[in-house]
Amino acid sequence: MMMKSTPGSDVGSVDRISALPDPLICHILSFLPLKESAATSVLSTRWKFLFASLADIDLQFKSTYRPNVRKSVLEFIDSQRLIKFLYLAWRILQFRDGVPITKLTLSVFWIYEMVDKKFRSLIDSWISAALLFNVQELKIFVSIRHYAINCPGIFACKTLVSLRLLVVSTEVPSLVVLPNLKVLHMSLKGQVVDSVRRLIQGCPLLEELDVALDLQSVKDEETNDAEADVVDFSGPSIKRLRIELWGGDCTVLVDSGVLEHLAYGAPRHDGEHQVIFNVPNLTHLSYSAPAIGVNFIQNLNSLVEASIGAGLCKDQLNSRDAIVHLIRVKTVKSLSLGQDFLEALYDSQDFLPIFKNLTSLTLVGSCYPDETDHILSWKALASLFGKAPSLEALTFSKVCLGNVIENEELECLFSEALPICFIKLLKEIEFKFLYKEEEECQLKLIEYLLKNGKALKILMPSVCRRILLFKRGSEDCEIILDEAKKYFGDICDDLQETSRKG
Repeated sequence: MMMKSTPGSDVGSVDRISALPDPLICHILSFLPLKESAATSVLSTRWKFLFASLADIDLQFKSTYRPNVRKSVLEFIDSQRLIKFLYLAWRILQFRDGVPITKLTLSVFWIYEMVDKKFRSLIDSWISAALLFNVQELKIFVSIRHYAINCPGIFACKTLVSLRLLVVSTEVPSLVVLPNLKVLHMSLKGQVVDSVRRLIQGCPLLEELDVALDLQSVKDEETNDAEADVVDFSGPSIKRLRIELWGGDCTVLVDSGVLEHLAYGAPRHDGEHQVIFNVPNLTHLSYSAPAIGVNFIQNLNSLVEASIGAGLCKDQLNSRDAIVHLIRVKTVKSLSLGQDFLEALYDSQDFLPIFKNLTSLTLVGSCYPDETDHILSWKALASLFGKAPSLEALTFSKVCLGNVIENEELECLFSEALPICFIKLLKEIEFKFLYKEEEECQLKLIEYLLKNGKALKILMPSVCRRILLFKRGSEDCEIILDEAKKYFGDICDDLQETSRKG
């Protein structure tokens, strides 16, 4: 008996997607890359400009890299591509029909020396036009030589909540009015004192500030006013602050009772370095800069987590300053130390403070893997462990073993730096970003830790499957291999069970 088909029985012929309202279709398109969502414009007249109404716009341009093609040819091709890219960007604004933009990202990565001035002006004018759509989150990444954003309207957009300007430099206008801005990331160059002041004063609700200051090219010989060199980052509502200082002579001042997270770095600092911090309620501190010239007005008793390193200023670090730094952070529960910092501690181990609250310790590799005396940095560990009675977790990140090659030397170093009486109390050990050249030494280290880790619960190395076959001092020890899990799946579980029984 044959059944008659009804108009509604052929489900495949029904276009259910087009029956959805435009806002719902736009929400579905938002999960696609912009290029793919724009391709839907050929489906029908109704779909032609729907992609332009997405709440989040992410525009990305990358230069072409082909090693076998002449650079001049690639530059010509990429110039044509950039024209089409900017044309698409303008069409999106043209056909939005006034729909607000929630999140806007513009990324232009240009690898060539020069770029036509018209491209710079087109980018600036496009940003100005996009701000008319009540943008809430704006992220601009433009990697073009000597490019500086010339768009004053950015600093007068009352709808902005988050602003990230990842460019070489940004000119801050004389008037900044960002009443709703809470997150600000940007780079400043030259005379930055007034720029920082205007930014903080013009953002009354600012909670997160991330600023890179390039003072290397500043040569101001016209003023002798000491106050002109004080860069004040004190804000009434800033809770997270990150400062990166490159060169120059200045004093950095942070005076805040609400600041909770502070990260300060001064890579390759070659000027006079003075830092004044009055942050009594700070909970998280990251410091990678010269140890000299640092003044904490109040004790950091609220500190919970700290990361301390010499950064690229190793030659300015001495044992006394290293100890002073550790005394400041002795109340933390989690501590990260650079391997070059540990080297400076070797001559002053008797003056180490007691870290009664410390439960997690991370050891980070040196910025100078070929210059740091790795043996001294490792030998300073035993004293540090002895001052941390509550330590449970230990992490190795890019740590080096230097020129120790012989197995006998390794065993002696491990037993001195990582005494069994300490290792047997650890519950968790993690390895991150290991040096490929030292894989065998690192495997020996892991084998030593597994063998002597009587109370070890979790070990998370990322080297190779051989680890699963190492003998373990704890029957409850569980090895988690992220890379192995990815490629071998359940084999890891079988190997773990086999190694326990063996």
